[in-house]
Amino acid sequence: MSVLTRQSIAEKQDLKTEIVNVPEWGGDVCLRTMSGAEREGWELDMYNRSNGGKKSDALRGLKVSLLSLCITDDEGNKIFDDDEGRKILGSKSASAIDKLFGVAQKLNGLTAGDVEELEKN
Repeated sequence: MSVLTRQSIAEKQDLKTEIVNVPEWGGDVCLRTMSGAEREGWELDMYNRSNGGKKSDALRGLKVSLLSLCITDDEGNKIFDDDEGRKILGSKSASAIDKLFGVAQKLNGLTAGDVEELEKN
């Protein structure tokens, strides 16, 4: 195995995608993994929520905020900004959101233990 260079790392496209059929919405949704910066920002947001108020507020919007980072168009570009995604996705079917969240959770290596850790902080 060869050692990667700065350029070879920069050029590597490593964000995985998965197409998920959402019958409630009448079509498919493309989900992708978060970038490192997006993941850190999302975790910091969840951490700040849990330390700034009641524990019940910590996880409010966890699913839709994750999905607003992971739902993309067919070229891998995010289709929601965070606030817009929370508003639009927050008004959608809980079963559709749960299904998409499960896939996004798997794609991003976000385990149930990770979610529990966010609850504790």
